[in-house]
Amino acid sequence: MITRNPKVADAINRSQKQIACIDSVLNTSNNTDNSYPSRKASRLLDYSEDLEPEDMFYQNKSYERALDELNLKIKILESKAIEDQKLLETLRSKVKASQANDKLMVSKLEYENVQADKVIRSLKETLAIGLEEENRILKQEYERLLRSGGFEENKGHKEHDQMMYE
Repeated sequence: MITRNPKVADAINRSQKQIACIDSVLNTSNNTDNSYPSRKASRLLDYSEDLEPEDMFYQNKSYERALDELNLKIKILESKAIEDQKLLETLRSKVKASQANDKLMVSKLEYENVQADKVIRSLKETLAIGLEEENRILKQEYERLLRSGGFEENKGHKEHDQMMYE
């Protein structure tokens, strides 16, 4: 079982080392290695030579029980690793869904921004056209008043209006 959870991986490695130690005790008859598990296995084997067959049976049962316990621990750790993996996958899918939702929202906002820019440009163009038209009409009115000399009449009205407001 391969897991990305370091605690689970460490626990599995420790269990596998313990199993290897027990296997070496059960399977080693002449061990010349000086590592601690090998020395321990050698001592246990030396001790087991002095045991009666009945004691040897119980010692083997003890090893088998320890091995069964280790196998059970490994299975528990593997099931926890599988649960962790499922949780990681669930979290990844939620993150992907959230990212997709965020991308969709960004796309929607960009689209709305483009549409708003189009409306603003259209309003500016309409306003510019309206201002040009109004400016043209005012120029025509101004030129007409210049030709007809209507400013003198308006001047009198303007002075009258100013006196009324003061």
